[in-house]
Amino acid sequence: IVRQRLQLNWTVILGCRSLAKGHAAKQRLIQECGTHDVENRVHVVWIDLEQRDQQQESQLQASVEQIRTISQGLDVLIHNAAYITYNNLSFEEAHKSFEINYRGTVRVHEALFPLVKRPGGRVIFVSSAVGKTYLVPSDVETQLLSDNLAEDDLVRIVQRLEDDIQSGRYQEPTNHIGGLAYGLGKLAGTTIYPRIVARRHPSPQEIFVASCCPAFGGPDTPVWLATTASIEQIQHGHGGFWEQRTLTNPQDWSAGMNLSS
Repeated sequence: IVRQRLQLNWTVILGCRSLAKGHAAKQRLIQECGTHDVENRVHVVWIDLEQRDQQQESQLQASVEQIRTISQGLDVLIHNAAYITYNNLSFEEAHKSFEINYRGTVRVHEALFPLVKRPGGRVIFVSSAVGKTYLVPSDVETQLLSDNLAEDDLVRIVQRLEDDIQSGRYQEPTNHIGGLAYGLGKLAGTTIYPRIVARRHPSPQEIFVASCCPAFGGPDTPVWLATTASIEQIQHGHGGFWEQRTLTNPQDWSAGMNLSS
């Protein structure tokens, strides 16, 4: 994603959980692009999706202030961080996935969203085709897809799912391909939560919000949604989930992962 944005002559602020890995990635980009102009167009900032204590919350706010000194605003905010696990489902794996992929995403989004420029800003949540509503019971699916779903409702639903997994009440779907903990976290944090954000900001011309799956062809869809697609091309999908530059129908999510994309 960063490489493609640099090719479009954008300045990129790269939020990383590890500053060492972030700076190493920047050096690779400088070598690949063959120009030291990248040195001035890529800024590495520490961003951690896990909140283990109040000090880390203060560090997140310090990172926000650092971004303010780099740029007077963000044209595009892409949420791309994730905890990926394909281990067998356990409460520990599910809790960590929800903590990073859902709660961490919400926490970082709320901290960075005020920096997004308006009108014309865009917020893209990189999700996964694994994270769809076939992973949850039908009554939960109905709640998640409701146009009246509020953030407090989503908090309660995630807590119920965690409780059901811990107690053994959660029944694994027969049509899943693995990565249940990962899929559940991405469903909550980067597929359903963006719908709530979009309803909170209903004008796509003011701020366009969407989620997408980058798989089956690389990172093209998030970059397309974030930069190259005109608002006229995508405004009908405000708050929606996109695959291969195509808006998906939430009513089809219960069918499971679409491997034909």
